Amino acid sequence: MAKFIAFTSKGLTDCLESELRELNFKNVKKHVSSVSFECSWSQCYLAHMALKTATRIAFPIRDFKAYNPEELYHLIKKIDFTKYFNAEQSFKIDLSASQDSIGESHFLAFTIKDAIVDQFREKFNKRPDVDTKSPDFKLLVRCQKNIFNLSIDLTGPSLSQRGYRQHTHAAPLREHLAAGLMLYVDFKSYDIIVDPMCGSGTLLIEAARALSKPMTHEKRNFLFENLKTFKADDYKKAKLDLKTNFKTKNLKLVGYDQHPEAIKASLENAKAAGVDHLIEFKQQSLKDLKNVFKSTGAIITNPPYGERLSEKQELESLYSDFGAKLKQEFGGWDLWLLSGEGEALRALKFKTSQKIPVWNGNIECRFLKYQIRSFK
Repeated sequence: MAKFIAFTSKGLTDCLESELRELNFKNVKKHVSSVSFECSWSQCYLAHMALKTATRIAFPIRDFKAYNPEELYHLIKKIDFTKYFNAEQSFKIDLSASQDSIGESHFLAFTIKDAIVDQFREKFNKRPDVDTKSPDFKLLVRCQKNIFNLSIDLTGPSLSQRGYRQHTHAAPLREHLAAGLMLYVDFKSYDIIVDPMCGSGTLLIEAARALSKPMTHEKRNFLFENLKTFKADDYKKAKLDLKTNFKTKNLKLVGYDQHPEAIKASLENAKAAGVDHLIEFKQQSLKDLKNVFKSTGAIITNPPYGERLSEKQELESLYSDFGAKLKQEFGGWDLWLLSGEGEALRALKFKTSQKIPVWNGNIECRFLKYQIRSFK
């Protein structure tokens, strides 16, 4: 078995840890924004396709200390990169360094690049090219003062980029965050899920994909396919295993939004994701929201955030009307709400039963659960 690291956003490590444990990987350990685990390379291929909340998976190759750029050069040159990729392939150094590191980030990356190029030139009289946009091989380097952590990026473009989002409305959720919120909710335990402010439809689309599709990424390539150690037969078997062991469930998914362009975006995104037949989208404002369902379920939504004072005042009015409508129509249902708003939330006049801190991009949010009590 080999050791790997799966990265995610702050607040989603619990979900990612659960996903990895469900896949029966070994030595699963949670960190601030990542989870380390051990498995075979074949299982790592599977993880890229199965994980819903990961953004990237890396293979750590070396940790060491270097006290100056010259020492860094020699230590890097001792690592045999020729066993991972060849001189005909391109590569990239992705380096992040703390302010107290032994050198400026650009200079450290340049030093590492020189060491790798010189290693290939001395061994093969030939050197690989640098490609900063679409490299065949990417080395991740993290430097904290004089401590260096090296790993190979096995993923490439973020796993959050599913490829189905054709159009967006306002500020859409990143796909892996939407998937993580649905996992927190345990959405499969409900019979009906309604998003009354669905925007581009990401929450419902991620739920539908989890219900109907074994693979998160069907039509993309990964950087691990470029490694010398890559085994195509194991990759094919991992895909087959996912499809064979996948289980589905019937669940009603409904999305509303008052903006026609939002509904258009949701429909086109759902079609691109291959789940348009599983979600009902309809243009409708909050004031027209009605409980037309025969059983109880959950309201799961990501309302707009406000930055200016006028926007915050509008949001308080929106939350107040929303809370009243829910009490009138959806007594006995659960409400799950992602919000970066503290003050406007009071206008709901609900009491939270659960608070989960998460990050939506660079916005610190809370994913909140309420039990809706009718005032009829």
